Amino acid sequence: MTKQEIRRLMRQLKSALCDEQKDGLSQEVFAKIEDCEAFKSARNVMLYHSLPDELPTHNVVVRWALCKNVYLPRCNGDELDVVKFEPQSMQLGSFRIIEPQGEPVDKNLMDLIIVPAVAFDDKGGRVGRGKGYYDRLLTGCRATKMVVGYPFQLIDDVPAEEHDIKMNYIVTPDKFIVIK
Repeated sequence: MTKQEIRRLMRQLKSALCDEQKDGLSQEVFAKIEDCEAFKSARNVMLYHSLPDELPTHNVVVRWALCKNVYLPRCNGDELDVVKFEPQSMQLGSFRIIEPQGEPVDKNLMDLIIVPAVAFDDKGGRVGRGKGYYDRLLTGCRATKMVVGYPFQLIDDVPAEEHDIKMNYIVTPDKFIVIK
């Protein structure tokens, strides 16, 4: 399958989920993450503020901000800035995404970066939305990289390109895969 075909299929599969299913699956994924050493030892965690078709993170962002330094991405042209989450600073930004305001920080301050995806495989490959934002952000970044999603987003093989950044962990409600 091409990346475009994968995106089309995943859009159909995600649209079949109701909000209660999404929330339940999200709770399972983030409970697994909270139990892993990569999370427990992380001080600075970058998460994403979920879009309607992504694994929900809004409650997790707020909960984790009580015990971690939580950062979110903010679009800046063709790049993503890393900005500390402050509940009062969230505003509608690029692509109609709720984003944090404030000064960006160095991505290399992050210990753990949790990345959304359209699809991913058990070798650490991921398909994003197609604009390369996360690949550019993660290039040269030392943080542990973890991709999260629904069970059906884990596919046999993701078509990889030279610029695609591999993940260190894959987490779904039923799998916790460590990439060697």
